[in-house]
Amino acid sequence: MSENQAQHPTQNAAASHAALARKYRPQVFAELIGQDPLVRTLRNAFASGRIAQAYMLTGVRGVGKTTTARLVARALNYEGPHGEGATIDFDEEGVHCRAILEGRHLDVIEMDAASHTGIDDIRDLIDSAHYKPNTARYKVYIIDEVHMLSKQAFNGLLKTLEEPPEHVKFIFATTEVRKVPVTVLSRCQRFDLKRIEIETLTDHLARVAKEEGTEAEPAALALIARAGEGSVRDALSILDRAIAFGSGRIEVGTVRELLGLADRGRIFDLLETVLKGDAGGALSALGQLNRDGAEPGQVITDLADAVHAVTVAKAAGPGSIDPAAGEAERGRIEDLAKRLSMPCWRAPGRCCSRGMTRCAQAPVRSPPPTWFWSGWPMWATCRRPAKLPASLTASARRRSGPRAPRRSGPTCLLLTCHRLRRLRLRRLLRSRRDARARGAQHHGRARPVRCASGHRKRKSGPAQRSR
Repeated sequence: MSENQAQHPTQNAAASHAALARKYRPQVFAELIGQDPLVRTLRNAFASGRIAQAYMLTGVRGVGKTTTARLVARALNYEGPHGEGATIDFDEEGVHCRAILEGRHLDVIEMDAASHTGIDDIRDLIDSAHYKPNTARYKVYIIDEVHMLSKQAFNGLLKTLEEPPEHVKFIFATTEVRKVPVTVLSRCQRFDLKRIEIETLTDHLARVAKEEGTEAEPAALALIARAGEGSVRDALSILDRAIAFGSGRIEVGTVRELLGLADRGRIFDLLETVLKGDAGGALSALGQLNRDGAEPGQVITDLADAVHAVTVAKAAGPGSIDPAAGEAERGRIEDLAKRLSMPCWRAPGRCCSRGMTRCAQAPVRSPPPTWFWSGWPMWATCRRPAKLPASLTASARRRSGPRAPRRSGPTCLLLTCHRLRRLRLRRLLRSRRDARARGAQHHGRARPVRCASGHRKRKSGPAQRSR
């Protein structure tokens, strides 16, 4: 180590650090997680020699579209140390593998369609496609975000895409496949890369954390995987932040503080408080969550997730609960699913959706009562709110003996709503009936009209003519 390196160890560490999403990018198809149908199809295609002239890779961000494109380009141009040909099962690094994976191979051209959208760029691509590859077997064109190409660029690509030279392969990647013309899609073999399951992504994060020498709690990794929303890149970015935030140790509390999440137990406490009709308690709990660092919009989103989890458990049974949920969370979900009937969860779901929209549009990010409690009018303004908490807190009394036939709180709420609807309908019908009666009376009265000379005269109505 030189004297300069010894004097500035921090600068050397910062310069050598790479993002986890780049550092742990898959190098072989076996490392590509969550895309087993794609890997199986490509393996059979390469084994039988049925290699398409163009591939279309679609999916959300961070699921491996660009990585898969580079791996396919590596498989097409693979030359093993023992003379192996094109295959996706390469155990050893070939002649062109390193240059392709680093994006510097002359015969593997990567183009960003977001910055090269015009017909001139496609014309240059078509002109270069007629030349033989320099050193590799195929000349592979990887066009990322292909939906950004203009209409003229797509039209200029059609002929070459349908009948390309034998040494040319196209690989397209896009997140907006609906914006790609059908004429282009029909000339490609399409693969839809799906979101990564939470369990699979959690296991991947555990392996990465172990490689980085970081102690991580499984519950904390599950939170990171859930926040990644099926994207490996997003999850690894959050993991990188969590490692720096926790000084080498990842815990549930630090992850919640980092992401601005609320404790799931407190979310279910808030949900029960709201369902009981306790407006003051709900607002106090929401304000406390906000002071503890939880984002108001994220709290409403967590409430919507809790309502959805309970609804799914109520409809499909406890086996449908998210496997990533902890034991305490599973217990709360099963308990709420047993206590309340299915109609009771319709209004909370709609109100949570309305609350998320209002929170996104609110000029002030703090949770004021005006927009939060307005999302729960059924529970706050019902005639008999005491019935609902009785149904939530009388589980022990129900087990002790036979229950007298009575209507539960949610049933009373629903009956109240039905009565209000019937009352509005009666008023509407009465007003229409009165309007028709007034119109008939007006039609029966004599009304003044003008004759040909311009003088006014009385014209009798139907009632006078009948007399």
